[in-house]
Formats: sequence, structure tokens, C-alpha cells
Amino acid sequence: MFKILASCLILIFINYTFIFCEEIPKYRRLGKISKDEINVRTDSTLNASILGYLKKGEYVLILDEKYEWYKVILPPRFYAYVYHRYIKKVSDNQLMVTANNLNLRSQPSLKSPVIGKVNRGELLTIIEEEEGWIKVKAFPNLIGWVYKSFVDIIREANKDYTTFEENNLPATNH
Repeated sequence: MFKILASCLILIFINYTFIFCEEIPKYRRLGKISKDEINVRTDSTLNASILGYLKKGEYVLILDEKYEWYKVILPPRFYAYVYHRYIKKVSDNQLMVTANNLNLRSQPSLKSPVIGKVNRGELLTIIEEEEGWIKVKAFPNLIGWVYKSFVDIIREANKDYTTFEENNLPATNH
């Protein structure tokens, strides 16, 4: 009986130690752009469309990596487009998503790449309306790809970037 109890305690200790000693997950890694005017692309290849540019000193949350690329959440200054049939205006500058999984697109076209998604009930800020499409502020729902060599990793275990919000970003040196 004692051996069984001792074995159980050892297993619990090993599992406890393993859980609390593991490396910081990738989605809690914050990156800082190390060079000015870095392309952000729709996929992890040089042939993918360019969504925009990142400035030196801007911060991005790293979600994943593929080959020599990081999949990142784009900074708050990036925008997306949503089709008007899948939203409901709740005020002059806000809309509510009525679709289950609404695509956020890089341009006002169904042929434009999807750069994020939002769920039913989420609120988005309206920037402008144009021909059936609405340009919205969709932070932190926009995703892009950045070449790894232009991102310095900042590993801050004392901050929880899983709730990545505009107001908890470090100050940018601009």
C-alpha cells in the first residue's frame, strides 16, 4: 500500500513540475519590428499579396511560425472590410456582426484575401462605407505574415498577451 501511495505522489510531483516548468507558449510571445517598412503578407511566401507595412519599433503578437515566417496579429492601425449583408449598425460608428463566422477581407471584394474572422455578436468600429462594403477597425482579429529576420522576440512571462488589447501594448518608440 505504501509503495502505491509513494508511486502516486511521485507521478503527481512529476506532472506538477512538468506543467509549471514548460516554456512560454508561442501565442504569448511578443515581437518587435526591427526595420522600417517591413511587408506584411497574406501568407508565408514572397508571392503572397502585401497587406501593408510595419514600422520599426511596432509590436506584433506572434501566433505561429511556418518556415522563415511568423503569423502575427496586426497592429491596431490596420483595417479590414466586411460585406454589409452580414452586419447590423448599432450606432453611427459601430456595427454588430450577424453572421456566425464573418470574413474580414483586405479589400472591398469577395475575391480579396481573408485576413481574419469575427463571430456573431462582436462589435466593430466603422471607418467608412463604400458600395456595399464597410471598412472597419478589427483589432485584434487581423492576421498577417512577417519574415522572421525582421522581428525581435520579446519574451515577457509577466504579461498575458492572450488577451492582447491595444491598451496593454508596450509603448512604441515613435
